This record gives sequence, structure tokens and C-alpha cells, in this order.
Amino acid sequence: MIIQSLTITEGKKTKTYKFSPHANLVHSDDNTVGKTTLLRLMLYALGYQIPNTKNMKFEKCITQVVLTSNGKTFHIKRENEYLLVDDETSTEYYILPTELNQFHAVVFGTDNNDVLNNLLGTFYMDQEKGWTLLNRGKVIGSISFSIEKLILGLSERDYQKLQSELQLLEREVKKYQQMRDIAQYQREIYEEKGDIVHDTYDETLQRDLSVYMFDVEALRKELKQITDTIADNTSIRKFIEKMSLWVKAPDGTKIPVNEDTIIGLDDNNDFLISRKHLLTSQIAKLEQKIENLRSMIYYQSQQPTTETLIESFDKNLSQIAIDAKAVTSILNELIERQTEVRRQLTELAKNNNDILEQMYSDILSYGVELGLTQYMSSGIGFVFTRNLKELTGATLMKMVFAFKMSYIRAVDRVLNIKLPLILDSPSGKELDQYNIQKLMDIINRDFSENQVIIASIYHYKIDNLTTIEMGRRVVC
Repeated sequence: MIIQSLTITEGKKTKTYKFSPHANLVHSDDNTVGKTTLLRLMLYALGYQIPNTKNMKFEKCITQVVLTSNGKTFHIKRENEYLLVDDETSTEYYILPTELNQFHAVVFGTDNNDVLNNLLGTFYMDQEKGWTLLNRGKVIGSISFSIEKLILGLSERDYQKLQSELQLLEREVKKYQQMRDIAQYQREIYEEKGDIVHDTYDETLQRDLSVYMFDVEALRKELKQITDTIADNTSIRKFIEKMSLWVKAPDGTKIPVNEDTIIGLDDNNDFLISRKHLLTSQIAKLEQKIENLRSMIYYQSQQPTTETLIESFDKNLSQIAIDAKAVTSILNELIERQTEVRRQLTELAKNNNDILEQMYSDILSYGVELGLTQYMSSGIGFVFTRNLKELTGATLMKMVFAFKMSYIRAVDRVLNIKLPLILDSPSGKELDQYNIQKLMDIINRDFSENQVIIASIYHYKIDNLTTIEMGRRVVC
């Protein structure tokens, strides 16, 4: 794969950079003139989600890159999330990032997502993270690299069941870690402030309003019942009078049945009427209180709050019941299972794997050449090492280089593609010129057929080197 040229348009300004198929040095005497920006724009032009640099917003640029891969020449134009790809026989449109792997499958010659998702971590070394990224971690921005997934992808081994479980465990672990942190924060709040859950003045008013409204509703129901009863009594009285009924006394006297002869009817009505007047009075008083409370609540709502956001957060958080011991126990179980699933993934990648064997052989060879023997353990398991405590400074940078070169050779053997080597600022306070030249010697000897693009303020002894001098800005 050879990147022939990169054209960048920013507003009304356009600039084209042409690259040699061999070694290229993007050079300037000073830092902060755009070398890193140029390399990142190159990757951005290839569809990757690359973070902006300080003085340039990539999404406001239009990029056009010409490259050759798998015997084809591609003209690739990117404008924000849209990618237009012309291979001189057909034109395809891609929407990023959704269709990124579809595009990369054409360019890199594989449709294996595990390989495609991890390719950038094999051939690009960012000045910030790239020289410390050994076998797992962030390449740049949100783009990750996993040695297990790269090897499993190159080996075409199915690990979907383990991967699904691992993803579920990672989500659960994150949730329980957050719960643990909340429980810890709750303890800190209690130790500092004690029980801070209390009603505010506004909450008291709202509670009183609810009580009064409940009481009014109950009184209104009783008032309706009494009013209905009085009306029923009046109807009964009129009904009886219309019936013209008589009753016979024990002495034989006939007595007409009417309001004058029915005992207790007036007394009952008088009681109901008195009760009705009392209820009406009580309802009126409560309605007045409700009106007053509503006015006070409205007034309070118009006043600036005296409770800070932190105080409100602390109070609400204190009301959440969390069993800290149970959370810790479950979290430990999840982490233990997560570790076991990761071990199984590594074992799946290790077992009877010629790709891994050759990768380890390359790492060992480069490690010996770079003076790293004492930091390397025997066996293919070293490829998956998580013990980076002993690797610092120049030692770590050289080890990372050895690992990355083994990755590029592994991809070449499986996919038959010569990936470019894109190195941002390999020289620094950690690596002296003697060690830098050792790296260049390896590139000269083993990667003469790969395109090399280096950004640096230094010069290097490397065969067929073309120097690209930077101006004041990437586009000027």
C-alpha cells in the first residue's frame, strides 16, 4: 500500500503533498508547525475518526488522497462524514463511521472486522500514545488496539460467544463500579455533614397544600351527602301528604299523616341544615388557606434558590439506598469472571497458532538486536504480557517498536499487503540518536518494500529518503 499524495482544502486555500513510495521525512526545524497535523489528516482522509489538532478542525477540511493497494489506484475524497472512492473502474460512496470497514475491506483486502479494527495500531505510532502502546490500549482518540483480537482475526478463529460474555461483563463491571463510588461518596457526605435529608420550606408548603386539598375534598363529599339527604326528606314529606294517609290511634281516633303529625322529621332536618352550614363554613376557611398557600408557593418559586447544585445533588444522593458490602462482593465476582474470560480469549489465540509463533520469533529477534533480552520472557505468552512496570523510557519505546514491526510482518504474511509505517516524532528525550539509528537500520533492512512516513525535527540515515519541508502551516 502506497500513499501517493494528499490534498487538503481549508476554506479557499488548498495544498497538495506528494510522497515517495520509499521513505519520507516530514521535517521542520521547529515544532508546532503542523507535522503531526499532516499525519493525522492523512489518516483522517482514510476514513479514521481522528481528533483535531489545536489549530485545525478536520471536519471543516476537504481531503483527497491518492493511494495504490492490491494493484489498484484509489482516489479518495472525504468531506466530513462522506467518503467518495474512485478506483478508476467504479465509484462508491460511504458514510462514516458506519461504513468505514466496508471501505477498508476494499483497500486492505480483508473483510475480517477484527483485523480491520486493529490495523491502525499496527502501522501508526502517534507522538502522544503510540510509543507507549505495546499490545493493548488506545491508538489515538477513541480507536483501540487489542493484540488478542488482531491475532484471532488473522487466524480466523471464532470467539463470538466469549466476546459477547466479555462485553456484558464489562458493562456490568462499569455499573457496579459506579455504584461502589456512589456508596463511598455517600459515606463521605455522612461523615462530613451527617443526615442532610430534610424538608425545605417549599416542600413544607407543598405538603400542607396537599393535606388541605385532601380535607376539602372529604368535606365536599360529606356536604353533598347531607344536601342530597335534605332534598330526599323534603320529597318524602310531599309524597306522604299527597297520599292522604290516616293512622288509627289505640282509642280508635283517626289521625291524618302530614308534617304536623310526623314526629322527629323537623328535628332531623334542622340537624342536617345545621351540619350543612358548618361544613360550608369549614370548606370556605380551608379554601382560603389553600389560596394563601398557592400564593406563597408561587412567591417562593419566583425567588432565587439558596440551595446550590452540589447541596441538591448531595441531598438526593443521600436518599438512595445502596448496600455497599453487597456491591463490593458482586463487583469482585464480576471482575474475577472477567479475568477468566480474558484468559480464555488469550488461550484461544495461543493454541496451535503459527501466526503467533512467527510473531513471537520476530519480537524476540528485534528485542535481542535492540538490547532488550533481559526484559523479555521466553514463550509465546510474552506477546500478551501485561507486565509493563519494568518497561519505561527508551526501553519501553524500543519494545513497542519491536512489537509493532512484528505486527506489520504478521499482517503482510496473512494478507499479502505491505502496510505503510507512519511514525510521529520517534526522537525525543527518551531515545538518543544511537538507539534511533538502530530502529532506522531495522526499517532499512526488513521494511525496504514498505512506504515509510516519519514526522520529526531531526534528520535520519535511511535509504531512499525524501524530505518534505513544512511551511508555517499545513495549508498556507
